[in-house]
Amino acid sequence: MAEESRLQRKIVIDLEKQGWDVTKIMLCNKPGSPDLECKKEIRQIFYMEVKAKGKKATPLQLYRHEILRKMGFPVFVVDSWDKYLALKQRL
Repeated sequence: MAEESRLQRKIVIDLEKQGWDVTKIMLCNKPGSPDLECKKEIRQIFYMEVKAKGKKATPLQLYRHEILRKMGFPVFVVDSWDKYLALKQRL
């Protein structure tokens, strides 16, 4: 878990430097919700699930991700700094 927390914190710091407003979703009435809600300007919102290297989203998390995607929100699962940097190119 510590590896995941360190990666998440590094991602949050980097996104905030780029002007994103990042909210850590902690206690939520919808278990399986993504870790981060990232907002920038109007209509720029995405969600990110941060995992330890090689870990995958749980079935419940994948279910919540699919609900968000059907609503039109991008949802990304990131398990390394390199994957985050690749994603960052698309933001």
